[in-house]
Amino acid sequence: FAVIAVVFKTVQCKFFKLVNVTVVFKCVKQFLLQYAREQADVNVIRTDVRAVPPVDGDAEAAGDEADDIVAGHRRAAAGEFDEAVVQSLHEDAVDGILLDLGVSSHQLDDGSRGFSYHADAPLDMRMSQSGKTAADLLNESTGGDLVRIFRDYGEEKFAKPIAAAIVREREKNSEWTTSRLADLIAASVPAAARRDKHPARRVFQALHIAVNGELELLPGALTDAFSLLKPGARLSVI
Repeated sequence: FAVIAVVFKTVQCKFFKLVNVTVVFKCVKQFLLQYAREQADVNVIRTDVRAVPPVDGDAEAAGDEADDIVAGHRRAAAGEFDEAVVQSLHEDAVDGILLDLGVSSHQLDDGSRGFSYHADAPLDMRMSQSGKTAADLLNESTGGDLVRIFRDYGEEKFAKPIAAAIVREREKNSEWTTSRLADLIAASVPAAARRDKHPARRVFQALHIAVNGELELLPGALTDAFSLLKPGARLSVI
């Protein structure tokens, strides 16, 4: 039978028959391993090519039980979870789909990707490595659009002063790094807001959601996923 693992972030271990999602939890790995033992075909669709190991990973990259069992039962495709990508896997109907959404530890730990305010790097945040970066979004959006993004995607209550500071500072220098933005955010919020968690966390969340169109893609992905399920199949979203 067939399973689709949809990977929107990172796969720490190798996976089995699913469509494009990042699998990081041990319980998820065991779930996939069970399917692999039962000779399921596992399809992995990855939106972040740098975050997911290649399908034909070498021995050094493999090495655990899951890799050994799944070796002959896995295919992969790059791109968003949509009808065209799924068709490239030659699956008309599947027994299960797992969607693991959002950023992963791999993206946050790799400071060069520009997802984290803990490391200084160009403000990128693109999972697909194509299209506009988070820096482009800061430079090209109106102040009102920035306020909307920070409020809707980050629930940032200081969205207005932060957006105003960005608009003001980009006139002086349009080059953005994670540290520069984090420092600007910290200087734009009241002292009380800086005492608990990092004051930039909500804006950074909002930016990676906006840059990658994460919420815009979800309704279509769910529709496509339901259309692929066999009777009695399961769709799981993390």
